[in-house]
Amino acid sequence: MRLLLVWILNAIALLAVAYLFPGVQIQDWMSAAVAALVLGLVNALVKPILVVLTLPVTVLTLGLFLLVLNALLFWAVRHCCRALTSAASAQPLSARFCTVSSRGCCRC
Repeated sequence: MRLLLVWILNAIALLAVAYLFPGVQIQDWMSAAVAALVLGLVNALVKPILVVLTLPVTVLTLGLFLLVLNALLFWAVRHCCRALTSAASAQPLSARFCTVSSRGCCRC
């Protein structure tokens, strides 16, 4: 039950990000659900491995490299899942930071 709730909340968060940032577009609710599922799988399976591999850089940057890692994972999911499309193929990296950290404390 909790997993289903988290999945739905992630889909709603993706829809909110698409509403707030013009660089992210989501076609419909079903596309948001698929993108949330893929993003959740990537965050659960790939991100822990990448966090361990990039630990020295993360320590040197006092944790700020995790924003870069989140942006790169979001970018990878965008390319794997065409439901989450970008308005411009050359979206600036700063826009990706704001998009990924929109659930955090980033003010863009």
